[in-house]
Amino acid sequence: MKKNNKNNNSGMEMGNLFKIVLVILIVFGAFYIFTYYLQKNKQMTSTENKPNTITTIQYDEILIGNLLNQKEGDYYVLIVNKSDYSARYKNYLTKFSGKNKFYYSLIDNGLNKKYITDSSNLKVDNIEDLKISQTSLLKINNGKIVETYDGNASVMEALINIAK
Repeated sequence: MKKNNKNNNSGMEMGNLFKIVLVILIVFGAFYIFTYYLQKNKQMTSTENKPNTITTIQYDEILIGNLLNQKEGDYYVLIVNKSDYSARYKNYLTKFSGKNKFYYSLIDNGLNKKYITDSSNLKVDNIEDLKISQTSLLKINNGKIVETYDGNASVMEALINIAK
């Protein structure tokens, strides 16, 4: 009788194992089908709703640490906070730049924070010595700072004079 009982238990264990494996396969299959349809619908809606757009890369924003290393020999760098640039200077640069090349660097950028202090030091030979306290405009010629304008009024006046 004990042999019969062992065979019966063994058969039940195999049946239970088969049921567990079957349930796991069904669950995985359901998740696979669910994610497949989600991805398919996501791709369809993302291509249907988006117009054809062209991505452009802007090269006019630079980091303060790189302001002496641009390819042009003669150019200007406006150092300004983001809100002033968007509200005021972006239009002025377009309007007054003429044939001059302008770059800008945002004071708000975390990578520029080591150059921001309470008092400006703009006339430097080594970029590590440069300190900015407010909106500034620098004229760079062959990797050297040749002119500096510190403060909004001075920068605006310089932009108007550059356009002449």
